[in-house]
Amino acid sequence: MDLETYAERAQSGPCFVCALLAGNPDYPHEVVFEDAEHIAFLDRWPTLPGKVLVAPKVHVEHVVRDLDEAAYIRLLLFVRQITLAVEAVF
Repeated sequence: MDLETYAERAQSGPCFVCALLAGNPDYPHEVVFEDAEHIAFLDRWPTLPGKVLVAPKVHVEHVVRDLDEAAYIRLLLFVRQITLAVEAVF
């Protein structure tokens, strides 16, 4: 992994989750599950086997501050569902 290029892209490029959702070929990820509001995908540079990233499908800068309480709770329930599925596989 080229850390310098990654840092530059993260600071100046588009949101990688939004780019993934838009189908941008420069931001490929292996989606493991999604619903109407959330997406779960494998980390391109995992630090552990099976590392999955989970995000809301709406762009937010700060998930705790920017989501209302109901949306935040739905996200946490989605995270729980994905976590249990990953644990079952590993």
